[in-house]
Amino acid sequence: MISRNVLLSILQCTCLDGTATVNQLAELSRTPKSIIETDLERLVTSNLLSVIGDKVSVENEQRIALAIEAFKGGADPERVCRKLNWKEFEEVAMIALDSNGYSTSKHFVFKHGKMRREIDLVGVKGKLVLCVDCKHWMYGWHRSRMTTAVRQQVERTKALAAEASNVTKRLNLPHLTRFTFLPLLVTLADVASRTIQNVPVVPILRMGTFLDGLSDLISPPFLSFIGNVNRLSTYIEASA
Repeated sequence: MISRNVLLSILQCTCLDGTATVNQLAELSRTPKSIIETDLERLVTSNLLSVIGDKVSVENEQRIALAIEAFKGGADPERVCRKLNWKEFEEVAMIALDSNGYSTSKHFVFKHGKMRREIDLVGVKGKLVLCVDCKHWMYGWHRSRMTTAVRQQVERTKALAAEASNVTKRLNLPHLTRFTFLPLLVTLADVASRTIQNVPVVPILRMGTFLDGLSDLISPPFLSFIGNVNRLSTYIEASA
């Protein structure tokens, strides 16, 4: 098993440009260079990084996977999460959506009534609209706090569904009348609950598998809302 100090050192050294040297890792983790080199060989075998000469390179998805390994090794969640940033966590989630054929918008801002709302990621595929809240600091939450996050995301998703007729162009919705809006929480690490109040809670490294099996689960067992892009015009016609 790779030392959590080594894993944390890799995350810290590669946070700026995704690269580090073997000597930097040895110095930061206070680990003999020979042990660092052995650990790196194991990580290369597991496809968690690459090494060319003395240079270590880690991609965004690999940094997330290394963070998970650090959790498994008993590293303090707060220490791990401080070495990650929102941008790379959301980028990994966006890559998963794009790879599964979703048209994705980041930090989607809209108005509902007099309130301004924002959703981290909105993915559109056919008549399904995924409303994703990325919680990269969520590891170790108590269920009550997770429930609060779910409730807030449900409110945002319901509001976006109600505004379907006003965001058609911005979300590049296909030429359909009705869409299903599904709230979703994505977490850094694994959590005990797969759903809370019928809202899916998905670890980032399982997001691809979740999306693969989602096409036939547009309605139950998950909570969802219907958005009608003709709602406004239908109302005007009925009132004429």
